[in-house]
Amino acid sequence: MIRAAIRADDFAPPAMNGSLVAMSETRPEDRGNAPRLDTISADPHGAWSLLRGPWRGVDRRVVLVARGPDAGGDWAPDGGPRLDHPGLGRIVARELLSGHDVLVLEDPGGVSLATLRGTRSPTSWLLPLAIDMASALASLHSGGHVHGRLRLESYLLDASGDRAVLVDLLPIARPGVDAWAHARAPEQAHGPADARSDLYLLGAILYELCVGRPAAPAEPRDALPAPPHERDPRVPEGLSNLVMALLAVDPRDRYADAEALLRDLTHARRLLDEHGRIPPFELALRAGVRAHPASVAPVGRAAERSVLDDALARVAAGECRRVDLVGPGGIGKTTLVETLRGPTLARGGCFC
Repeated sequence: MIRAAIRADDFAPPAMNGSLVAMSETRPEDRGNAPRLDTISADPHGAWSLLRGPWRGVDRRVVLVARGPDAGGDWAPDGGPRLDHPGLGRIVARELLSGHDVLVLEDPGGVSLATLRGTRSPTSWLLPLAIDMASALASLHSGGHVHGRLRLESYLLDASGDRAVLVDLLPIARPGVDAWAHARAPEQAHGPADARSDLYLLGAILYELCVGRPAAPAEPRDALPAPPHERDPRVPEGLSNLVMALLAVDPRDRYADAEALLRDLTHARRLLDEHGRIPPFELALRAGVRAHPASVAPVGRAAERSVLDDALARVAAGECRRVDLVGPGGIGKTTLVETLRGPTLARGGCFC
């Protein structure tokens, strides 16, 4: 366990505009020389702070997500869940310091995703990020977790700038934290979040990245914003329709799950690669409702499944593998391939 303390008054305004100091509990005389933690983003009311810098007991630079004592939720003295996806931050340690919940994560190395808000045409760069974010959500949800308070500031880009990494994992490590009004789905005003709430919040993030401003004012909660392509003609209409489906007020009108969203995002990228544009296309909103063939184990295909499992494991380890399934129609090739959907998404892969 990391032994460190954070001054409680450092979390209150106006100190949120500066930086925080990590101090050793065992050597007070060293506190003046303690490493400083730079603020990446912070709530002006002191409810949360996202920090970067060295941390006692951790060799690499780290990101710390800290909550104030009024953030809500029950604290549990553990390191949080085991999350294994390149789009989810790697938790190093967890502390309860001076009444503040601190989650220590490896530093992805890049800037806040909020810095990309409305900076350029989203046609080429946004789709890869959105695919990675949807894949990470699919992995998170498959583990039984719901975030419930996603926002632009929840993510950092990696050092390459090609991947958005969800670093604000305290809502996962600390269930029950209340969502803020500006970072919640409509149904969260009346009850707890579910996986479809996360999809709404992801839609709000994508909307803001597309047009440079939030999707809608807080009131009225049942109002829909103007579609992104109407606010910025550089946004392809096909991508705009997808984002608006995520922002449906009724959860039943959104994508059924992150996997269904992932399939449509992948299809949009294929359209862009092949035709240079993303025209409107039929959205597979309900695809996740139907039972995937993977839910029914193929009979008499243990040997073939073993070959696929081995290939997936080797690809996940960095090798390159190609597997061809050959046979007449109707013998279950698609059913067999679909059995890899869950394991692929759980490893951070893309299934399409």
